Amino acid sequence: MDWSHFEHLIELTNSGRTEDAIRESGMLLAKATDANEKASLLTGALVLCSRLGRFGEARQTLDQIRQLEISDAEVRLNAEFCEPCLLMDEGKHEEAVLAFASMLQRNRDILGEALFRYLYEDIQSRRALALFGLSRFTEALPILQEAIGFSFEEAVDDQRIHYALGVCCEETNGTEGAKREFFRVVGFNLKNGVEEQARYRLARLHVKAYAFAQARKQLEIILDEHSGPNYAVPCKYIYEQLSHVCTHLGDNPSAKLYMDLASAPPAQERGEET
Repeated sequence: MDWSHFEHLIELTNSGRTEDAIRESGMLLAKATDANEKASLLTGALVLCSRLGRFGEARQTLDQIRQLEISDAEVRLNAEFCEPCLLMDEGKHEEAVLAFASMLQRNRDILGEALFRYLYEDIQSRRALALFGLSRFTEALPILQEAIGFSFEEAVDDQRIHYALGVCCEETNGTEGAKREFFRVVGFNLKNGVEEQARYRLARLHVKAYAFAQARKQLEIILDEHSGPNYAVPCKYIYEQLSHVCTHLGDNPSAKLYMDLASAPPAQERGEET
């Protein structure tokens, strides 16, 4: 098949024209005769369908992939990778964890090759995040410790790994390690919900260490930099923590102000002041 057709498909995908990319995949698939080409096209279509939440269609595509005799090792591995990723997208984290582990076991030797390092890292990262999502912090911890050394195309993915590691450290009594990872999350300076949650957890750790001024700083940064309707930490929690911190700092007027804000109706929360 003409490589220019694949390039056009990649261009559609990268530009966010997902529906057009799915249609293009279907047209290319109808012309394809090689099993490896078919598997590559179906794999891409499955990912796109899953991205759109069309899980039934994605599962039908997975069944089509399973019927192919794929000879190319990389195509086969990427096709095999689709199932645990689909399970993750479907919210079936328990099943996804098992599927990732099974894939690693079946392909242990080939995934150890430098050529497939990228796929090994992707499997381990997703597996760790699945365990993290299940609150299986002790199991996720060593995988996340390995994953912080991986290469990520997007900074947000790297940030998410450090945040998950921080939470796992915190939940397994590794307070200093947790602080270190949360500061690294903040260091990405992405101004997103992950950073907001990291700052909130940092503030709580500072409170436990009686470092009330540092806790106040983190909480007030959240109010300054993370306002709006899509905040990751409920306003009530921020205000309650600030009231508690200000009380310990002897700033009673601010403590009262924040407690009043914590008790205010949602319309008066941060980002929506009138």
